[in-house]
Amino acid sequence: MEHQIVKDNYGVLSLCNNVYNSQNKKSLNFSEYWENCGDWYEQRNISKQTFSTFPLKNGFSKGDVIIVWGRFKPKLGEIIIFKPNPDSTAPRPIIHRIVNINENGIIQTKGDHNKKQLTKDNNIYKTDETNIKQEQIIGKAVIRIPFLGYPKIWAIEIINAFR
Repeated sequence: MEHQIVKDNYGVLSLCNNVYNSQNKKSLNFSEYWENCGDWYEQRNISKQTFSTFPLKNGFSKGDVIIVWGRFKPKLGEIIIFKPNPDSTAPRPIIHRIVNINENGIIQTKGDHNKKQLTKDNNIYKTDETNIKQEQIIGKAVIRIPFLGYPKIWAIEIINAFR
């Protein structure tokens, strides 16, 4: 859900599958993020103006702590935490933005940093975020507290360095 150019799992600087060099690594404002990633949303009738009204429109970053609320009626643009589909091997719940809710209440999400949605066929965990049912939802993100999670991250990195 980061809206910044960051290193992916392979050490490549990227944002929405666009690759950058080390001189490009900088903080992006909302307009710069939209320039890089907005096409996918616009193809699904989510305009820059609409997206700018979504909660946490600027996403969040590594080290941020997200406060979650469990009881709510899902709405377009909200960021939800959900359990992966039963076929998935994802090790933990997923936190992504709602991009569609159909008439049967089936939810579709997309990570703001990702170029496209995850489907069973296009990711190593076989996670599908195009068919999320209400019972998979854990809660929605309501508050972002920047940097509060870094002490835990640093502690884990120190422990892992001695393994």
